[in-house]
Amino acid sequence: MLKLYNCQCLTPLVVLSVLSSGCASAPVAVSAPAVPRCERPVDGRSIELVALDGSLVSLSAWRGKVVVIDFMASWCHPCVEALPHFVEMAGDPALGDVRIAFVGIDDDRDLLAGFARKHALPFRLAEGDAALAVAWEVSVLPTTLVFDRSGCLVE
Repeated sequence: MLKLYNCQCLTPLVVLSVLSSGCASAPVAVSAPAVPRCERPVDGRSIELVALDGSLVSLSAWRGKVVVIDFMASWCHPCVEALPHFVEMAGDPALGDVRIAFVGIDDDRDLLAGFARKHALPFRLAEGDAALAVAWEVSVLPTTLVFDRSGCLVE
């Protein structure tokens, strides 16, 4: 699992690496380790949540896309510091194949909604819980998971 604490600047490099693997277009220079391939997608674990805007955040619905899921909380300072990197990724037309979602591990839905409004997030924010965090072995916030186009967790 890709765990970055106060180092979200590496996430765009991993995403670029996943995007460039198997791509027939012009090569992309990326100074990140080679993307490992997995034998099977995420061991049957799934992320299926309803975002605060009512849309579905689902790994299976985004199959064929590079998916970035960031576990965060409104009170987490490193999570807030990482926001500009995700906003930049979301607005980069070269990364059109990337889907980004935040999973908020807050006890208060209103706090999470206020966080989304305050920061004008250009991607989906879903309400998560402790069970989901445990299922994905999230032990520190923020934790960023990157899935390749076949739904495999990039480790």
